[in-house]
Amino acid sequence: MGWSVPRRGLPTLFGNGHSLGDRQDKRPGLEQIEFLTRLAGLPAFGLSVIRAALEARRSKLSQRSRFPCHISSMPLVDLYGHEEIRALLSESAASGKLPGSLLLHGPRGVGKQRLALWLGQLLLCSADEKPCGKCRACEYSRSVTHPDLHWYFPRLRLKDADPALADVVDDYQDAVAERLANGGLYAAPPGNEGIFVATVRAIVQQASLTPAMALKKVFVIGDAERMVPQEGAEYAANAFLKLLEEPSPKTTLILTSSEPGALLPTIRSRAVSIRVPPLSDAAMRSFLADPTVSEALDKAGAPRSASERLSLAGGAPGELFGDEARGRAIRAARKLLDAALAPKESARHAAVLAVGASGARGAFSDTLDAMLMLVGERMRAALHDSDEARALAASRDLDEAMPKVLTLIKNFFRADAAVWLRDEGGLSRHPASTFAPSSKDESVAVWAFQKKQSAGRSTDTLPDAESLHVPLVTGDRAEGVLTVRLDASPTLEQRELLDAFAAQLALFLNKERALEESRAAQISKQSQKLQKALFDSVSHELKTPLAAMSVALQSRNPSDQPDRTELQQAVQRLTRTVDHLLDATRLESGLLQPVREWCEPAELVRETVASSGLHDTAVRINIDHDLPAISVDARLIQQALNALLSNAAAHGGSSKPIEVNAARDGAMLIISVADHGPGLASGEENKVFEKFYRGPRTRPGGLGLGLSIARQLVEAHGGQLVAQNREGGGARFSIWLPIGEPMQLPSEATA
Repeated sequence: MGWSVPRRGLPTLFGNGHSLGDRQDKRPGLEQIEFLTRLAGLPAFGLSVIRAALEARRSKLSQRSRFPCHISSMPLVDLYGHEEIRALLSESAASGKLPGSLLLHGPRGVGKQRLALWLGQLLLCSADEKPCGKCRACEYSRSVTHPDLHWYFPRLRLKDADPALADVVDDYQDAVAERLANGGLYAAPPGNEGIFVATVRAIVQQASLTPAMALKKVFVIGDAERMVPQEGAEYAANAFLKLLEEPSPKTTLILTSSEPGALLPTIRSRAVSIRVPPLSDAAMRSFLADPTVSEALDKAGAPRSASERLSLAGGAPGELFGDEARGRAIRAARKLLDAALAPKESARHAAVLAVGASGARGAFSDTLDAMLMLVGERMRAALHDSDEARALAASRDLDEAMPKVLTLIKNFFRADAAVWLRDEGGLSRHPASTFAPSSKDESVAVWAFQKKQSAGRSTDTLPDAESLHVPLVTGDRAEGVLTVRLDASPTLEQRELLDAFAAQLALFLNKERALEESRAAQISKQSQKLQKALFDSVSHELKTPLAAMSVALQSRNPSDQPDRTELQQAVQRLTRTVDHLLDATRLESGLLQPVREWCEPAELVRETVASSGLHDTAVRINIDHDLPAISVDARLIQQALNALLSNAAAHGGSSKPIEVNAARDGAMLIISVADHGPGLASGEENKVFEKFYRGPRTRPGGLGLGLSIARQLVEAHGGQLVAQNREGGGARFSIWLPIGEPMQLPSEATA
């Protein structure tokens, strides 16, 4: 015989290990089967067996044809948001540092599985810039038909007690096709679906195979907390744990979970955790504007208004596709909230008794999540209406509420607790805390705050810590950390309840911060009105007597004239003060713009000192040689420098002369005015430039506007005005001006 076909090759004729496209386009016919059977030397009865198997296979494929998306005509909708996480994953993958086992966890519906599928597309892309979205691998990944991209998630248990691998794979291909028929938009799986041991066996077996098309295989396991342990399946469980702990270089496993605390500890400890936060409002608007998304939401009966959809989602687009369970949770939460606000105590007791036992794991957590949303809506509505009383009614004062919250934690968990709040320096412990954590626990709390992830005892991060640290997160912002010192690791129910406490406390702190910012904005608005009124008053009150004084000075009768020199100086100073005020007002409104001209720094300084009214011996001038000319508005810079001289003369308090220096520092010209007085108090380096600020040692007189005006004039030139104490006593105010390009003479002058 010239050649033969090995018998072990026959199983591949039935499509095992092939893509769906191979099964549809390259499925062998009966003639090819008969030919190969005879070629392999099988007995005649083998043909009838194979014919029966082939017909059964075709029958099954015809039943599955009701799902036309096996090779999907509708790819997954685009991934919106999560730019920072995508950049981190892309960088890690490009550098070869991406872990083989990942756990993407975060609130329900924020797009964790879609992000995992995007990562799978990135890892399987054949282009240099990944993911390119154009190559064949990307096209297959977008339609989830890539033979090396496997997507598993909770499903109903198959009727067969011990289903074959092919049956499990077929079931998931049907399930994926159903999801793709809607662009990959789907509701959360019901409570009776799970990831059963047959699925785990399929994952382990597929992971042992060689990649079919790419250089590696990617497994996405959604809602991994639904993995159901089963007696007698220790081999499959151990094999999966082995796969997580030591994944093949050609295999990447990506688990997602909305309840990482419900994951088996052995699984959670073997995967690198990444928290996926809710989407920003901008990303949500882009998602809602997607035509596929809009059409799917219309079919699902979601609210028509984009603003309502945005509010309902709360940064979690998947929540818009929820089923009746979400509606039940919102209705239950609204009843509890209404009862809590009812004047009669009997209404509150009735509402609590009506809750009853939770019928399914996580149902009461859904109610708590819905209640957080409703309370947040009440707070936002109150702030939007500028009704501070209503906003305060949504919760109580922080100092009053915090001891009650910590008492509740102590009663529920029999544990001491501390609350860390965000401040300008990082974190500070609230005085109502019932214990003082150690320095090690404080470091763990800082880590939990910065990473927005739980850490410490009973977690995978820094588990040797004495306490459990739960970040208080709302949206993308961490408001603080809840630290609980437990005697033993919490149960799943205790951890869920603790997370609910933390979520409500975070919302409360977020509301308090919003109220504080609202108060500060109101105070600032009133202050601005006061300043404008003061400007108007000063201008009016000074202009009127100045006009009268000018008329009096024009009198020609010598007997009626006072000391003309003294009076003229007073008029000049008052006029200059009013002009400065008006210039500052115009500068803030944008009406006053510098009219630049080339000036010699030395002349600028000397002219300013000469016009300041100070005695020659009161000022000492030091100017470096060969300073370049600068392009500035000489009048405005002289005005700023004059304010510094007046300030030094008023606060110097010493017989030593004021020092005025001009020097070059790289591309900057520095003009400084230094006195020998008591200097600036601690923290005054920036305060002295605030409008109407007057220090504790300031003498009576003046409005506290000179330095504020001077800084605005300097900043209008792209410069800076800096205040600092000088060595040996006294204060130094330095004007930093950019030198810019050297002065160019006109061609006529150089000819």
